[in-house]
Amino acid sequence: ACVGAPSTVEGQDARGMQQLAREAWRQLRTGAEDSIEAEVQDMATYEALAEVQQAACEALVRMAQSVEDYKHKAREAGAIEAVVSAMSRHPQDAQVQQAACEALRHTVCRAEVSQECAREAGAIEAVVSAMSRHPEDAGVQQAACQALEDIVLFIDGNKVRAREAGAIE
Repeated sequence: ACVGAPSTVEGQDARGMQQLAREAWRQLRTGAEDSIEAEVQDMATYEALAEVQQAACEALVRMAQSVEDYKHKAREAGAIEAVVSAMSRHPQDAQVQQAACEALRHTVCRAEVSQECAREAGAIEAVVSAMSRHPEDAGVQQAACQALEDIVLFIDGNKVRAREAGAIE
């Protein structure tokens, strides 16, 4: 089986290699215990790999739907800061930006302490930047609008910050 591996990789362009890396990452993660802390750690360990950042953000979204007290646990684990860092490190990667916006949305929705944490971490500016860098990407635009809506809900200071960051433009 290993003898054929080089032929699988030979001739792959950058996008093809990214797909191979993403698939390998998913295979490694299959069966591993999903935990918020593990995803945040992976994001820190593999911060230069956009594929890992995207996969971790997607995992955070899945956990938001199944982990009890997710928002509190995610905030305590540093997930908000990790997601904002991923957005800052991979600004040109629309898939990372979309997944990160979705992760932010699920982490802050109706949770004022998390909304404040997101503001302090620079999430508002990161989301506005994603919208500016990917104006033709409907997925990024939708995820970013939803994230902004949830970040500013209930917090007047966040609304002001979003306005100052250019969210209304």
